Amino acid sequence: MSLLSFEDTVVTEGGAVNADNCPTVIPPTQYNELVDTIHRLGHHFDEVMIRAGQQFPAMIALTHSQAFSCMVRKATDRNVIIVPLGVPARIRVLSKLLIQYWDRENHIATIQSPLDEVSWDAEAIPPMLKPIFSEEFEKEDFWRELGALDTSIETTDSQDAEVSELVHLALVYMISHEFTHVLHGHFDLLNDAKTKKIDLTERELNRGLETDADDGAASLSMYILDKDIRLTRLLDQPDKMKLGWLRLAYAVTMIYAISDSQRKFFAAYEEGSYNHPMVRCELFFSGVKRAMSTSTNEVKQSWLDVSTEGWKRCVLAFYDLNIDAMKGKYGLCPEGVPNSPLHALLYGASPALSAGERVMLDKCKEATELMYKIRKHLPLFNK
Repeated sequence: MSLLSFEDTVVTEGGAVNADNCPTVIPPTQYNELVDTIHRLGHHFDEVMIRAGQQFPAMIALTHSQAFSCMVRKATDRNVIIVPLGVPARIRVLSKLLIQYWDRENHIATIQSPLDEVSWDAEAIPPMLKPIFSEEFEKEDFWRELGALDTSIETTDSQDAEVSELVHLALVYMISHEFTHVLHGHFDLLNDAKTKKIDLTERELNRGLETDADDGAASLSMYILDKDIRLTRLLDQPDKMKLGWLRLAYAVTMIYAISDSQRKFFAAYEEGSYNHPMVRCELFFSGVKRAMSTSTNEVKQSWLDVSTEGWKRCVLAFYDLNIDAMKGKYGLCPEGVPNSPLHALLYGASPALSAGERVMLDKCKEATELMYKIRKHLPLFNK
């Protein structure tokens, strides 16, 4: 199959977004911030590609699609990282939802653990929350329903500022995942596997590459955040490193809470390219720890404390959102449909917690070992 031009590739993925055709759920200020984030990421990625000796460029395109997953498409003269507008739009509205629970003192934990075979039913999602937790929408219906949810949430100016930062950092992480596929040569390995025999099954190959992309995204996110903080210092602006770390941990936890939330238990992930969202979330923190290997113990401990707080606040906010959803705050589900957690981060409660933790740690170890096995086949790691 012949490759398309950059412009035609963008058209096939929904077309380019501009200030005139951007849905109202993304206000003009937010749209400008999205464009700025993508522009800055492009500069960061160019620098990384040059340092790695890579020649084939990568360009980021914001497209008019409601999908909630970024992807890479190879065009005639470059790799195109596709960012559907549905990604930042969902994250923005979800951040507005969750920020309401920031100062709540008492929380009710979700009982289920990832060892429980939690059933999923699209009808169990309250009507107002469907644009966040379901992709079963026609395009116009999606933007209308997401806009209705957005306008129902009142926020202060300070909360709006937090939301903007969470959207920015979530995009940094998600786009960095796709960029890692390019930087680490994943597509070349996939092509080689079609004609050469390698010591990996198809499932191991795909899952290992996705795990490697997650790990690369963790490292790149910290690298980009550090560079941005250094820039604020040069501009004589307040140093907000710890706040940035907390926001990054919160944003990544938020992403995995709603990633593939239809499959909520470990056993549902035996096949396929991805680890369970809880495993992927845990691997993010492990990846950052590896990226900080040369940092001082004081810096490492500071990251651990701050990131744990960000993760905890996000998980508790999802617990609170679950409770409000069950109370009918976001509309009533059809009679007879059982309540089930909206998200995939089911850390459970004792004694299920300890058993779930053991299984999760085993799966993290398995995923990390597979990642290193994959890297033996990637030229970037064997120079």
